[in-house]
Amino acid sequence: MRADEIRRGPLTGPPSAKRPPLGLALNGQGMTDDTADTQRLQGENKDMLLANTFLEIVAAGTFMGAAERLGLSQAAVSMRVQALEVQVGCALFTRGRGGARLTPGGHIFHRCATTMKQAWNQTLLELALPQGYEGRVRLGGHYSLWRNFLMRWTIWMRENAPAFAVHADAHSDEMLMRLLGDGTLDIGVTFAPHQLADCVVERLFAEELVLVSADRASRGVADASYFFIDWGPEFRKFHFANYSETARPGVQSNLGAFAVEFVLRGGGSAYLPMPVVEPYLGQGQLHLLEHAPRFETPIYAVYREQGTTDAVHKALDGLRALART
Repeated sequence: MRADEIRRGPLTGPPSAKRPPLGLALNGQGMTDDTADTQRLQGENKDMLLANTFLEIVAAGTFMGAAERLGLSQAAVSMRVQALEVQVGCALFTRGRGGARLTPGGHIFHRCATTMKQAWNQTLLELALPQGYEGRVRLGGHYSLWRNFLMRWTIWMRENAPAFAVHADAHSDEMLMRLLGDGTLDIGVTFAPHQLADCVVERLFAEELVLVSADRASRGVADASYFFIDWGPEFRKFHFANYSETARPGVQSNLGAFAVEFVLRGGGSAYLPMPVVEPYLGQGQLHLLEHAPRFETPIYAVYREQGTTDAVHKALDGLRALART
């Protein structure tokens, strides 16, 4: 089903059915009961608002979860779904103890809504392109990759692709995959990719993580001052396999980009990328714990297989070039 078919049929319902406006189901006075939602509707594309509400329910798994994500009441979300179901002419969800499940019609509409949102977001981005630029690339990377690799990529783009604007964000691996799935990002650089429809998962390089400490006599993971950095699911498996007898670390974080400063200022030890710690090893500020096992963590780029722009192609060229250095 195409996006335009959703608006005009074929699932239009009986001709005599009285349809509410596309934005929300209304009460008898022609006004919504949710004032905040009324304000949100003003000036927005109502088709996209309903499609986005649908996608948020799918992502959250429940109407209540979607309401929290959207900043609405659960009743307002339910009314939006009712309006959407009248519009397309079929039920989209079944509700039960396990949450909101898609009906067969809901699965069909999910593909259409995703395509609609991607097209709408792309249109808004193209319209908002800064003056003097030919295109834009939207790249998201895991928090821990910005200190070294992705910061160098940003500089590479400025020097080698000045005609293209760059929109860059830091996210968790889970959020990166979600944003790629709904078309908000062009490229995601991540430790833990998932296979998405119409997307390529390309391995860029492997980064070596080593255990370092500010104290030459450190016992590493066995010390209370050990700082556990979450480098993704594969690193967690590695860590458990090698240190299963060690007490759970007292300080844990996924902010690997800032961990070296934490160790330098506060002492202790952590698993950190070799390119990040090498300068400090040479200066004697950090010490490599030679007895500790090392871990190689692969870094991936995830992007659409088809329809990529010149800006995205150039951005990928930059990622590949830096991955080889």
